[in-house]
Amino acid sequence: MKIKNKNASVFVYVLILINVALIIGYVVFNNTYILNNNINIWKNAEEVFLKLSDKANINIESVRQYNRNWGWFSDNISCPQNITMSWTIDTQSWITSEMNYDFGTVYCIFYYLWEPWRIYFDEDTQKFTSVYFKWELRDIINKAFIEGGEIANSEITWSWNPLTASDQPWKSFDNSTNTEYQSKRENYGSITYDLWSERKLSKIIIDKKIKSNTAFWDNGTIYFKNHWNMILRTDTLIWMNELSSKVILLDHSSYASAEWIQYIQIKSDQLDVFLNVAEISVYLLAETWETWWEAESTFNDSDDTFFSFDSTGVGWDDNIDDNMNSDNYRSSSTWALWYPWDYLDDDITPRTTIFWNVSPNTSDYFNIFWNNYITNKMINDNVYNNDDPLRVAKIWEVERWYLFFDLFSKTELPLSYDLKIIEFDRDSYEKEYTLLPTAIYETKNLSDNYWYLQLDWDNMSFSRYKTWKEFEFDFKNKDYSVYVTNNLETNMAIRITWEERPTSWDPLTTYWRQIYINPIDDSKPWLIETIANHIIIGWEKNFIWENFKVIWAK
Repeated sequence: MKIKNKNASVFVYVLILINVALIIGYVVFNNTYILNNNINIWKNAEEVFLKLSDKANINIESVRQYNRNWGWFSDNISCPQNITMSWTIDTQSWITSEMNYDFGTVYCIFYYLWEPWRIYFDEDTQKFTSVYFKWELRDIINKAFIEGGEIANSEITWSWNPLTASDQPWKSFDNSTNTEYQSKRENYGSITYDLWSERKLSKIIIDKKIKSNTAFWDNGTIYFKNHWNMILRTDTLIWMNELSSKVILLDHSSYASAEWIQYIQIKSDQLDVFLNVAEISVYLLAETWETWWEAESTFNDSDDTFFSFDSTGVGWDDNIDDNMNSDNYRSSSTWALWYPWDYLDDDITPRTTIFWNVSPNTSDYFNIFWNNYITNKMINDNVYNNDDPLRVAKIWEVERWYLFFDLFSKTELPLSYDLKIIEFDRDSYEKEYTLLPTAIYETKNLSDNYWYLQLDWDNMSFSRYKTWKEFEFDFKNKDYSVYVTNNLETNMAIRITWEERPTSWDPLTTYWRQIYINPIDDSKPWLIETIANHIIIGWEKNFIWENFKVIWAK
């Protein structure tokens, strides 16, 4: 048969080819979309898994680190109680200081002319190292003397070391061999020993009994005198007829406070007797001592303030755990009576703190915190989270919490990052396993390294000091997630904590409770459990998330 309309036939073939091409194109496009989608899902799943692993490692290692620092109870140092501020218009002395703790550092604090001063210790809380005032830091110089000779920058301990009975005495007076020390007959019979020069003594021991002729005597008095024969101290001697020896300790808080003694006089309460002392042993107070500490130079304030303090109060046993890390999982030390300034033992730190690290050039928002019913349950299951409720609260118990950020990067450049906070509906996640945002807060181009988050109407800002405008987290009724970016080319370390808003506004006297915020359970004998959770905002701005329970051996 002859085809009459060739053009129509060609048109039909073209239509068929176009349809086939469209079908093939759609299939290829659809498969490509599915493939790309699967690749994105796989990438997101991999990212979430890696972040969960990193977070678990950081949480568990922080618990281990805080409980293997061998802190235990330490009462090696105490704060000076006689501080002098000189070269000023308003010179003052007898300023007292007290122990404090902040960001892992123990120090003494006092106030002068309404300004706070800090005296820092070394890492072992054994000696003073520096003093801080108005952003200035000065090294502390240890000034010492030995018999009037100055020892600059000495490393001698300030504690006095009295010799024990097993040590050799500095001098012994024995009447069987040292006839020159026999006393003469006096009314109210007495015997006097001359040390020939003034000495600082730790103790004396009267040995082999004291006689009056052939009869033992009972009571008397011993006098310690200076070279002017002025009485510095007296001690009563009783029941000497029953003693083979008598030890008299001359207690001193430091070498600098000891008195200079030259004469030791023993006097009987009986009339007209001649005393014989078989032996008296004299022990010197250790002659290595420090009398004061001072700043290496004046401060650059308007008065050129110069700082110094003596040994008053230094070296006392104050029953304070000086390194504040007794390693007993409690808010207060096992052996100390108290922690100053309501400080909590560092064992509690991993449970009240979120530690994290953000990689360089992280332009996407990186999740550093997320709480939900799963994390809250972990916090509730940790039996160690039962410290004094006046000092620490569990996350869902209070409605008004302030966020405190502490960020650090090893660079001379200022920090550069953005912040986002998303508030989620709690019921939606717990019942339907869906993240339903109810509010989003965001701010960019930040450079502060530590601050309290502020919210004034819809404007987010930051303050290094507490105000009435803090952003308030309602952990009792809502879930939150926090995100940051890192615009630097170096890592950015982050530490975040929360504090409760007080019912009254008095920052000097009101204590701000901390909060169990990190889902860690370290209460079991051999295990550490943690919930490592993470949220990423996907390529279509949807949330991809996971909660992952990790169990490690302690």
